[in-house]
Amino acid sequence: MMNTRLGLTAAALLLCLPACTSAISGKPHVAAGSGGCAGGAIVEPKGGPYCYATPDGFTAARAMLSGAQYTSAVALDKDNLIIAGVYPAPSNLDTLSDQDLTKALDELMDKQDSPSFKLASTSGTLSKPPGGRAVEYRATTDSKPPITVDLYVISKGHTKVQLNCQSTDQPAKIETACGKVLQSMRITATGN
Repeated sequence: MMNTRLGLTAAALLLCLPACTSAISGKPHVAAGSGGCAGGAIVEPKGGPYCYATPDGFTAARAMLSGAQYTSAVALDKDNLIIAGVYPAPSNLDTLSDQDLTKALDELMDKQDSPSFKLASTSGTLSKPPGGRAVEYRATTDSKPPITVDLYVISKGHTKVQLNCQSTDQPAKIETACGKVLQSMRITATGN
């Protein structure tokens, strides 16, 4: 497994550490029969409420999102990777309209801006991939080289999965791989 280090913000973006509970497994996948992920190499953090397919050319990595539970990561190399983690929601997000969900996440992102990274906009873009509703944001770090992060918050019930797709020098490959992860991600437990 690949170790990586990068610090962004406390709650919204990424703090990579050498501890991780993710696993990549082959067929059959435990949750496949109940709406989970099926086929190929599947990433499923131990005990976690989500899974997704490993993009071609990516390997398991060790990383953490600050404050997140059930973190998993896959990497193309040490500077180009995809990290996911869970933040429990205090209420059932499925009861919010698309507009109210986006507004709530926009307000949260607005509070996370810091000198070490800059959000392109605190207004997210809503999409509806198979795993739940997703709101996307983009940020860039002030590190050398700068890191571009496409950040998605995917929600279903009481579960929010944050997906950070970050790149320094391979944005097209990360964008393609991030799309595969987003389309294959399934939230398998929605909490209460």
